[in-house]
Amino acid sequence: MAADAYLALAEIYDPWQEKYGAFWKSVLPKLLDTWARYECRPTSFVDLGCGTGSLLLALRRRSRAWRLCGLDASAAMLAQAQRKSLAETVEWVHAPFDAGLPGATFDAAGAFFDAFNHMLTPAHLARTLGAVAARLNPGGLLAFDLNNQCGFEAWWQGRRKFVGPDWALTIDATWDDTTRTGRGVARIQRRTADQPTHVTDVTERCFSTDEVLASLRAADLDVVTVEPWSPMPGDAPGKTWWVARRRHASG
Repeated sequence: MAADAYLALAEIYDPWQEKYGAFWKSVLPKLLDTWARYECRPTSFVDLGCGTGSLLLALRRRSRAWRLCGLDASAAMLAQAQRKSLAETVEWVHAPFDAGLPGATFDAAGAFFDAFNHMLTPAHLARTLGAVAARLNPGGLLAFDLNNQCGFEAWWQGRRKFVGPDWALTIDATWDDTTRTGRGVARIQRRTADQPTHVTDVTERCFSTDEVLASLRAADLDVVTVEPWSPMPGDAPGKTWWVARRRHASG
């Protein structure tokens, strides 16, 4: 497995998010509304790119009966998740997004905070969606967000600094739109009081609507809705919220 791109963030991820706006708190009501709107009553759910597990553990607090699974390519982020209260009631999987999911199939799946933007080619996105669809029950819902062109232009340019009581985080983002779809690269520098500075790069790709639609069709997933989304009040509609349904077998 590739080097852990989120090693620089893992230890300070939760305090950083809580101080500056925890993304899972925007996702949770949107996800619950999506399930209600499309009459999805899941008893099993997998979160791809689950990070430190905050969304899954919030769902666990809503129901102790659901089967919950979190998959992430970052061992450091999963280590933070596994230290939390109720973490023992969730299955945690360290694997890339396009790996086959273990165990039984799921009623619903999700991938948030632009998790699928980390797939850097349409072929990789298609493999990932195919792997997810293979573990969804017929009729099961997949909800995910992607950074769109507006989001990359708004959020992936320039330097941002974040400071906590014993840590500092600097993100230098560069948005290259000279290619057909464009890529963003974020250089992340984490400094803490008792550790040397840790530096890592995170790259994301901007997918066109046609590329996502083609990948969903190839994975036997039917589009339910596509809509712009502003995750934070007053922010740019820099994300696209996608909902797709696993196709029932024909015949």
